[in-house]
Amino acid sequence: MGGRGHGRGHIAMTQAELTNLINTRVAEALAAYQAGQQANQNQNHPPACTFKTFMDCKPQTFSGTEGAVGLLHWFEKVESVFAMCNCPEGDRVKYATGTLEDGALTLWNA
Repeated sequence: MGGRGHGRGHIAMTQAELTNLINTRVAEALAAYQAGQQANQNQNHPPACTFKTFMDCKPQTFSGTEGAVGLLHWFEKVESVFAMCNCPEGDRVKYATGTLEDGALTLWNA
């Protein structure tokens, strides 16, 4: 049977062929990486989300009297504002607590 594979995972390659294959694939990967880096540099990056920009999106407030359904609705609304404002994960709790009022705020601060 001719060819390289022999059907059981054995690949017959010379050292020169293997070296050439590695060099080719590394060069391709490096070129793709560099192209991606250039594309990222050319994109307009959205401005960083600040508490002001978060609040300018008018997130829903939560006072604690709305019940379980109201709480779930508040979660959904706040998550939507996070997505619109591109809020970083590390700031989300801090920003969300800025929308708490009355009893909910009291419980949070307890």
